[in-house]
Amino acid sequence: MTNAEAEQQRFDPFDVTKVWPRKDFPLKEFGKIVLNKNPDNYHRDVEQAAFSPSSLVPGIQASPDMLLQWRMFFYRDAQMYRLGANMHQIPVNCPFMASSHAPQSYDGVMRVDNNNQDRKNYQPNSYDKPTYSERSVEAPFAVANPIYSRQSHHKNEGTDVEYEQARELYNRVMDNTQRDHLHKNTATCMNAGVSQKTRTLYLAQVYNISPKYVDGVISYLANKNVDVEEVKKLSKDAAMMGKSEKYKPKESAMHFLTGREVPTSVAPYAEK
Repeated sequence: MTNAEAEQQRFDPFDVTKVWPRKDFPLKEFGKIVLNKNPDNYHRDVEQAAFSPSSLVPGIQASPDMLLQWRMFFYRDAQMYRLGANMHQIPVNCPFMASSHAPQSYDGVMRVDNNNQDRKNYQPNSYDKPTYSERSVEAPFAVANPIYSRQSHHKNEGTDVEYEQARELYNRVMDNTQRDHLHKNTATCMNAGVSQKTRTLYLAQVYNISPKYVDGVISYLANKNVDVEEVKKLSKDAAMMGKSEKYKPKESAMHFLTGREVPTSVAPYAEK
């Protein structure tokens, strides 16, 4: 999916609750992970492993998926706490020893190599001219907006588009047996003490997927006293339940913080 194609989708392609239609974007095989042996030492090869989505090979950049963005930071942050600042020297995390200079990689817990020997930890200096890895240079990219706010970046939030993929799953992908299991499992949870109000609000969401979904759930409820007309009425505004109009996207641009102009609240060099 190109950037231009992403802009044209009705849904936000970087919303983790959505899937890309395979008829429009078929899967492409680009490699294999071959598991051909068990770990020689469980502690060395498993407990000390540090997998993180921030470990990207040259040529691949992170998408604007917000969940991915957070994981890129927190996974590595947790690993630095668990394994120390020099976790990249543990063999399982460093299959190819780096030969390029890293001026910020000095000292720290569990440093196991020559610690950059007598090289200076600042650049430029008068003593050496280190070689930096060209592979680590990232491609430049533009940010949508430098403003940080609570405004949603999902263009489909609070709209009927939220239900389109769920409808596709329920009506076309699932067969009768799978739909029946879904109805029964949903009703089983509701029979475990869910209040009448919560049950009605939930069924209002389900109604937007399919009225048959509501009928199927009711058929398995222990207490079938459900006001279907009330469910149908609430379903009209169900997409905005629990959401604030204030923080909805103001334009249909995904992952763009658009809308209100942010006033200047701090003037550090204001004249007296």
